[in-house]
Amino acid sequence: MEVTTKSEADRDALRFAMNLSLAVGVLMFVMKTCAYLLTSSAAILSDAAESVTHVAAVSFAAYSLRLSYRPPDKDHLYGHAKI
Repeated sequence: MEVTTKSEADRDALRFAMNLSLAVGVLMFVMKTCAYLLTSSAAILSDAAESVTHVAAVSFAAYSLRLSYRPPDKDHLYGHAKI
């Protein structure tokens, strides 16, 4: 039986939440784009464009989270947690 530390459990929970948010954001973008193609509504197109910003922001946050868990190295003696 593998024993995980609190920080590993926290990291897994954060990674899951970030991936879930990214998946939902992409799904919403696809749905809004399909709705625009069906209706040609400028309001729906505007909302779909906002979804692009959401997906980009969550992608950046997910990448930053991944980098923050890197171990210390020669250039970052105390780790990368403050990214």
